[in-house]
Amino acid sequence: ARTRAHGDAMAVGGAAGGDGVAAAAAERAPWVPRVVGYGHGKDGPEKLQPRSLVGRSGGKLVDGSGADTDIDPFEVCLEVVVAFAGGDLAPLLWTAASWRRAALRGSRRLRVLSKASRQVILDALRSRPFLRCIDLCSCEAMNSDAALAELVDIFRRRSVQLDSLRLTGTTALGVRSRQSLRRLGLTCWAFPTSQVEQGCVLLSRPNFVAQESQPHLVRSVVLVVRRDAGGILGLALNKPTVLEMARLSAESPTAPWSPQLDECPVFCGGDQGRELTLLHGNKELGGTELVDGVFLAQGDREFARAADFVRWGKMRPEDCRWLLGSCHWSGDELRHELAFGMWQPAHCDNRYLLPHSGSFDDLWSDLHTLTS
Repeated sequence: ARTRAHGDAMAVGGAAGGDGVAAAAAERAPWVPRVVGYGHGKDGPEKLQPRSLVGRSGGKLVDGSGADTDIDPFEVCLEVVVAFAGGDLAPLLWTAASWRRAALRGSRRLRVLSKASRQVILDALRSRPFLRCIDLCSCEAMNSDAALAELVDIFRRRSVQLDSLRLTGTTALGVRSRQSLRRLGLTCWAFPTSQVEQGCVLLSRPNFVAQESQPHLVRSVVLVVRRDAGGILGLALNKPTVLEMARLSAESPTAPWSPQLDECPVFCGGDQGRELTLLHGNKELGGTELVDGVFLAQGDREFARAADFVRWGKMRPEDCRWLLGSCHWSGDELRHELAFGMWQPAHCDNRYLLPHSGSFDDLWSDLHTLTS
């Protein structure tokens, strides 16, 4: 219930000074006159006109006339009832169940129990048009790509955008769910998965114990770039070194480096080999596309194009992440490490993968927080 400063008589629906309306309201329950409000800056029901809510503009609800109204969803639900009452006070004297339905319809947050069925969840989402935050942690019914796609379809038809979606505890989501979340417009998201596939990341667990030759794997985020019969190949994303591109250019005088790239830092991609890889998000530059908008480039020819793009102003040096070496698991090595709890596979938003989208120091902790 919302308390208004305009007085009980005005809150029920009578004009200012309407003693008859106030008396009629007082004879009923004491909470009745204090529930129905008119929103901010309205003096009475005579100024409340019916309106058709058609969308959202800059975070505000927009009515059919194009005017913005800064009203929360609970007030909107009640005002629509008052506006179309037609002078009859009967619709305003709702039962407790009616008030409960109005409050639920105007709710912004929804936490789903782990045993709820998919149909019950989807019906609840459809009946709450103002939801902004949904918690699906450990919800078995929504633990599939198809179920999450249905949820996304519901919210894509609405003008109110979703702010938060919690998926901690899911294990069966994969690349399809990644695409669904991109369609939904969410950013800074991540969810755990049980499938190690191209484009996912491997997060080392806090209790990860590395061998003496693998200190770079402690608190590491490894991007899976290939999985085939020969094993799994990945690149560590958050392990900087003291090397810069100028040092590599001096070691390979024939390489087509550019002075604009000399100060770019070089990251340790792993302890296997010394092959240099460029990670970027420029579709025009191209390369091997791991997932939507994330590309890998290798070889002097691709590096020369990247240098040209920087020189022409199509890219910045900060848009390139140079990775030296790689991580490799052959046979069942990674499967055994997963069984021992050394890694957590996850999918995440592109901004966690691409360079210059955040601090690499916080990459592991941010993703671990989102998926644990």
